[in-house]
Amino acid sequence: MTDDIQLNAEKIKSTQLRFWLFQMGGWLPFFGLLLPVFGDDNLLSNNALLFALSITIIAIFGSLQLRRLFHFLVNKIKMNSLWIVVIFFSCLIVAMIVGGIHHGLWHIISIGFSEFTPIYQNQSYFSISGLVWFVYVFWSSLYLLFTNQEKLRGAEMQQKQLELLIKETKIKSLLEQLNPHFMFNTINNIRTLILQDTDKAREMLSSFADIMRYQINSNNEAMVLLKDELAFVLEYVELNRLQLGKRLNFIQDIDEALLANFIPRMALQLLVENAIKHGFGQSAKPETLRISIAQVPSSEHPKAWFLSVQNSGHINHHKVNAGIGLKNLEERLKISFAHNYQLTLTEENYMVDAKILFSY
Repeated sequence: MTDDIQLNAEKIKSTQLRFWLFQMGGWLPFFGLLLPVFGDDNLLSNNALLFALSITIIAIFGSLQLRRLFHFLVNKIKMNSLWIVVIFFSCLIVAMIVGGIHHGLWHIISIGFSEFTPIYQNQSYFSISGLVWFVYVFWSSLYLLFTNQEKLRGAEMQQKQLELLIKETKIKSLLEQLNPHFMFNTINNIRTLILQDTDKAREMLSSFADIMRYQINSNNEAMVLLKDELAFVLEYVELNRLQLGKRLNFIQDIDEALLANFIPRMALQLLVENAIKHGFGQSAKPETLRISIAQVPSSEHPKAWFLSVQNSGHINHHKVNAGIGLKNLEERLKISFAHNYQLTLTEENYMVDAKILFSY
């Protein structure tokens, strides 16, 4: 955790340094351009330098406000054509404000210091605003271009990290997600069922094959449709019913409108497996397994939703962090959703609740 914080701090410092280097590289030529354009006969006279410096400082302040605006809108506007309109009008408005502030400032100065009156009167408000607007449009276009490139590089890096994580943990996941003990018991149960109910045995064998196929194939997809993951989990639950029988009281509370959402592959299955493993021990009494998927919109996150797996029992604090299970899931959620998720494990009224809240 300390290394991650230090890495993020270094990244922020590097980004800020690049930003101010770009600012210096952009506004120094602008300052130099103002000297012959708006100065008097002597390019380096006090009047010309002060006039050019005041425009540059106010224009830099305006550009910082534009950057804040674009940073706020960067994840809200997806269409390039709309960005063109936003850049055109936002730069125009800020340039007019910058020109107005500069014009008003030098009007006040010229009242108190008459030697500045000639240079102030010779500079049109519209010429200053027009030049600033042109520079704003140019630099805003470059800023958004670099921002989009960084987003693409970040997305590619995240995908590569996620694919690498999937590949590194695939063998372990196959061994842990469906452990040999479960597979051995399932095969034995199906073999016994063949003598009692051939059709049911065939159905269970087909479900078992589907489960194995889901885990092995699909080209290591990092994200899957919730609909597909849920279908896989329901077959997994039915196979466990062969072993648990009437002990398994299974309840579903599913908002079908959310089944088109994407979740990390095997995320729901892992929560269900943990619930069965820890909620259905050696006791012979019936226990509850509940899967809930619902929306929880708020003013800040109107599309927020959660998936929850509950089981009867208590949290075993000595085993919560054991093995690869929840740690692996936490890492994949972090890579896929950054800070727009929350994984919790709570207990209330003899029910353990493993919940993932998505707030993107």
